Amino acid sequence: DMKILIISKSGDGFGIAQKMQAEGHEIRIWVKEDGFDFVLKNIVEQVSSWRPSASNWADLVIADMVGFGRMATTLDNFEVPHVGFNQIADMMELDRAKQMQLFFKFGVETPETESFPNPTSAKSILEDWSPPGYVIKPSGNLDTGKTFVLRDHETYRWALEQFSGDQDLIVQRIVEGVEISTEGWFNGEDWLTPFNHTIEYKRFLAGNLGPNTGCSGNLVWAVDKPQKDKFVENLKKLGPFLKAAGYKGPIDINTIATSGGIFALEITARIGYDAIEALYEILEPQELGEVFDNLGRGGQPVDLPVKLGSFGIAVRLTVPPYPHRKADKRDKGLPILGVPEDFEHFYLTDVFLNNNLLQWSASDGVLMKVGASGKTIKEAISKVYERAGSVRAEGLQYRTDIA
Repeated sequence: DMKILIISKSGDGFGIAQKMQAEGHEIRIWVKEDGFDFVLKNIVEQVSSWRPSASNWADLVIADMVGFGRMATTLDNFEVPHVGFNQIADMMELDRAKQMQLFFKFGVETPETESFPNPTSAKSILEDWSPPGYVIKPSGNLDTGKTFVLRDHETYRWALEQFSGDQDLIVQRIVEGVEISTEGWFNGEDWLTPFNHTIEYKRFLAGNLGPNTGCSGNLVWAVDKPQKDKFVENLKKLGPFLKAAGYKGPIDINTIATSGGIFALEITARIGYDAIEALYEILEPQELGEVFDNLGRGGQPVDLPVKLGSFGIAVRLTVPPYPHRKADKRDKGLPILGVPEDFEHFYLTDVFLNNNLLQWSASDGVLMKVGASGKTIKEAISKVYERAGSVRAEGLQYRTDIA
């Protein structure tokens, strides 16, 4: 067993923290943003400062979000293996225009795209507008809700006003098709197999209605014939760049597949949520700690222990006022019943334990993700909704149509 420190921006990595602890590792987590003090209290140890744990306790340090690349040097000085701390990865995910240049350089096709230094300059799109419309994507670690899909002039004009005056952004022509993500794990030198595909449900409400939450649920499966897979071929084009960057960890390209080809939309250079939870469901053995350890130490390339021919699914369980705003601290303590004591198939994120009662920590409102797997999508769906159906909490919200 290992001592693993998770460095978190706003709690995304909590779901796998408890799982790696159940695998037999000692886990500590540190959260950069305020308001997460009670998260996983009495379940996983949270520390108020990351340095002491990183310098003289941890065998491995994992970042759960981009934006921590600058810490790599410090961790190297502490001589502690780490995964997810890479300034080039930060740039690759956060700078939208650079992402597009990268795709262009490696021959990955993208929708028609223009970059703008500020919202005012992006008004030029209105002069030669062409249907079906455009997507505005800001650079930086902004809230996912700030990506707008616009099919008319009026809303496009309104959307530009939602950004600060100096926000740089890209504007992409909408491509109609099936959205599918392809993820590979890279160990600094080469790809681990198998690759996997994800279909992500980003909208809050069933039927793809409501605000864009970034993720309400996911379906994940392993690629069994990578040499015949055009999506994998696309992702592998980034291999030489990742090697030069010394990148270690999962990397994902989100694409739209149409009859006319495959168009890359964006790169995720980190763990994906809630894809990691859905992937966990099809890991056998479930040893994610080992996978991260091998990446961090740069040991022999050990392939991912992913079951071929299985579908993993994860559904996000939340309570209001999510996704509209952060919770009110006075709401802390809402009881959450019906979750099994060993938390198996439940990925806890905004809860704490108090005398064996699971309660809401009132941080971001994402209580947990619930997972399942099956030989068919149908089997995975029926299992995941049976599990979700056993949870009772006042105002509980989740999509009933994932997959």
